[in-house]
Amino acid sequence: CTESYVDSVGAVGHQDQFVIMIQGARGVQKMTWAPGLGRPDCYCVLSYMGKEVFKTRSIDDGDLVWKEEVELNNFVMGEPLELSVFTNTNPLIGYEEEGTLRSDMVGRAMVPAQLFQDHGFAGDVPLEMGDPCVKAFIRLKIRPGRKPYPPEPFSVYGLTVKRGRSSQFGLDIDTRDGKSLYVTKVRKGSFTQYNWGARAEKQLMATDFIVAVNGVHGDAQAMVERCKSDTTLTMVCRRGIDITAVLEREDENLPLGITFTSQHVGESLLITGICEGAAMEYNRRTPDATQHLLPGDRVVNVGGLTGTSKILRGLVEKATGRVS
Repeated sequence: CTESYVDSVGAVGHQDQFVIMIQGARGVQKMTWAPGLGRPDCYCVLSYMGKEVFKTRSIDDGDLVWKEEVELNNFVMGEPLELSVFTNTNPLIGYEEEGTLRSDMVGRAMVPAQLFQDHGFAGDVPLEMGDPCVKAFIRLKIRPGRKPYPPEPFSVYGLTVKRGRSSQFGLDIDTRDGKSLYVTKVRKGSFTQYNWGARAEKQLMATDFIVAVNGVHGDAQAMVERCKSDTTLTMVCRRGIDITAVLEREDENLPLGITFTSQHVGESLLITGICEGAAMEYNRRTPDATQHLLPGDRVVNVGGLTGTSKILRGLVEKATGRVS
C-alpha cells in the first residue's frame, strides 16, 4: 500500500534558509525494542545534499520526542531532505568488545523539496523501515527564515486498554489544567503493551492529552479516579499542537503578561492567565487567533532551550529582546 503525507501548510515565499524542528517519531519502537534486551538509545540524523548537518540527542526512555531545531542555510531549491533514525545497542556478550555500542539505522525518510519549499510543512512523514510490516512516522515542522511554522493538523484518536488486577497502566500524567490528563511519560505497563501492538498514528506518547476516560470528560480528577478504579479504559486522546510565539520585551522590568501555576511538574510550564504585557501585545499583533497564547497552553521551549518547568519559568522571566 502507499503511505500518504499528513500535512498542514501556509503560504510563504521562496527562501534560501529554512528552520527544521525534528519533533519525534512513532512506531519505531516496534522495530527496535525486544523483550528482555532493554531499550536502546534512539536518535535522528538530518542529512542534506549527501552531508550530515544535524544529529539529535539520544533518547532511551521509550518516548521518542526530541523537539530540536536546526537552521539550514543556503538551501538549494528542489533538493530533498533526508532523515534517518538510529539506535545505539549494546552488543551481545562474546560477539563484540564488551562496553562498546553498535549504531544501527532502523528507518529513513526522504522529504521532497516540493513538500515544504513553497509553503513550509507541519505533519508526519512515513519512515521506510527495514521490516515492511512496521508502519512508522517521523513528525517534522519546517519554516522559511523568520516566518512562523504552519499550523499542525489537529489529530484526535481513540484507544482501549486493559490491565490485570496486579499490573499498572504505566502513565505519568499532569492534571494541573483541571480539564485533561497531559501525558508526561509512558512507562512499563499496559500502555507500553498497547503501543507495541497499535498503529503508529494511534500510539499514546508524551505530550498527548487524554480528554475523556470511560465517558468522563472535562474533570481531570474524575478521569484519574476512573483510571484507578476501572480495569478497562476507553479513552479519547489528542496530539499537542505546537505554536511559536515571539515576545518582544526590552528589559526584565517590563511585564511579561503571563501568569503560571505555582506547581512544578514535568518538562512544561502551564500558563494560567494572559494579562497586560508582552504576551498580550503578541496576541494583538498576531491576526491568526489559532497562534495566540491562551490559558491552558504549555511552554515547552524558551529560545531553543528545554528543561523542567522550574527551569523554563526562570528562562521566561529573565528573557529580554525578541523571545520565542
